[in-house]
Amino acid sequence: MGEVIEELREALGQARVRVSDCERRALELMFHRALLQRAGADLAASDARLELLESELAELRAEREFAEHRLLFRTRGARSRPADKENRT
Repeated sequence: MGEVIEELREALGQARVRVSDCERRALELMFHRALLQRAGADLAASDARLELLESELAELRAEREFAEHRLLFRTRGARSRPADKENRT
């Protein structure tokens, strides 16, 4: 009978070790999950910032294109004016 009790104590000790290992692994997994969630939030914030920057870039490109067309129009207008004056005289 004493031998059976000793075996049960040994089995209980091993079970406690396994439970402890499982608890430790569960804590590690929760920690890693928290890290992944934070990384996901950081990624979402970065995506939002990227979209904003892309939008700003598109606006700046449109402004530049408009300024280039306006400059081209003025340049052509300035070149054609002296010719118009010569034709009028």
